Amino acid sequence: IYDIEVQLASHKSVKKQIEVVANVPQTIELKPVPIYGMLDVNSNPMGADVAINGKSYGETPLTIKNLLIGDYEVVLSKTGCATHIQKVSITKENTASIDVKLQSGRTVSIITDKSGDEIYVDGNRVGVSPCSAEIAFGTHEVKAMRGGKTVAKTINVPQGTGIVDVKLRFGEIVPNWSPSVTPSQRAVLERLVKN
Repeated sequence: IYDIEVQLASHKSVKKQIEVVANVPQTIELKPVPIYGMLDVNSNPMGADVAINGKSYGETPLTIKNLLIGDYEVVLSKTGCATHIQKVSITKENTASIDVKLQSGRTVSIITDKSGDEIYVDGNRVGVSPCSAEIAFGTHEVKAMRGGKTVAKTINVPQGTGIVDVKLRFGEIVPNWSPSVTPSQRAVLERLVKN
């Protein structure tokens, strides 16, 4: 007579006692019983993709039933937001929960070579130089205006934390004067260019 036990992680083990008799083949089937818990996943903004240990489960808000007990890595991702990764432990007959505010951008500090220049991001005015603005992750056009002059730059706001610094320079305009321009004409033209 033998005791046979089958064990499997996150399952209740199963035991059975059998009697072995000479020349009598036997087949036994033992199935460990799964031990489940639940997981509630919420995010702000909603509609984030939820992956657990690399497997996709849908979008937030989401309740996952019959999740085997154990430790998991939950990844929430949404376009325009930073990816959120969190460890969670699922326990027997309990509901674990994740409720996160997804980071949607970073602070971008914008400075020009002269204070007071008007600053625009993707065509929307955000202030005057120097200024800081919360800008979504991704590629954006930053533009500064001084009088009738404009200088622009395309920037990438990467996921992460910390401040992204952007410097815009109008620079000096160095005209290439034709030899036919007289000194008095040149003086007048230089005054016009500076204004």
